[in-house]
Order: sequence, then C-alpha cells, then structure tokens
Amino acid sequence: MDANKLLEMQNTIVILLAKTITESWDLAVINIEIDVVDGQRNEDCLALLYSLHIDGWKRKGFDFPYDGYDLFVNLRDLMKKPEAEDWTISTLEISSSGKYRFSFSYAPPPRLNGIFDDNAMLNTFVPQPI
Repeated sequence: MDANKLLEMQNTIVILLAKTITESWDLAVINIEIDVVDGQRNEDCLALLYSLHIDGWKRKGFDFPYDGYDLFVNLRDLMKKPEAEDWTISTLEISSSGKYRFSFSYAPPPRLNGIFDDNAMLNTFVPQPI
C-alpha cells in the first residue's frame, strides 16, 4: 500500500465532499458500505450533515455525488492487502474546519444485508470532536 496515494485519495474524497455541501454545517458524515457478492459489487451510502444548536445536534441528510462512490471504491482498492479481507464499511467524518477522520470496519454491511435499525441508519451516532 502506497501511503502517499492513500492520503491523496482520502484528500480527494474530502474535497469532493466539502464542495458538495451548499448549506451551513458543523460536521459531515459519509457512511458507505461496499460488498462484492457473486462477483457483483454493491454499495450503499448514508450522507449526513450535523449542525450544533443550543439544544444539541441537528441532523439532515444530503446527496453524496455518484463520483464519490467510485472514489471510495478506489480507496478500498488502494488498501487491499494480499490474503486479507477488504473493508466493507467506511465512515468519513469531516468538520467544517477541515479536519477529518476515516474509520473502517470488516463486519457484514448491515444496510446491504437488509438491516435498517438505528445503528445501521446512524440514528445512535453522536458527533465527537475531530
């Protein structure tokens, strides 16, 4: 894995996300699931904006561009390791100040498996400082 290419791809995703958002926000979250079943790649993306108000965080969905899906697939490909599983879930958190973090999971992707509970829909997600 080339660390420079990996960082470049992550930055490209963050810049695309920042350019996509046209309203006021404090934190944006992209949770993408990618899985390959019988040679067919499937993807699901949950794109959310959070704004901090006096009474807490307000959440709103937004449309993440289709180009972003391809960038996450490219990121996943860059992270491939021989004899290892590919990640199935990535969560990108970006603050309006420009700080960001990616996290990855190798668990079965819930939404792609028909699970739409509070965890899968990030209803229990609480923004944390980056």
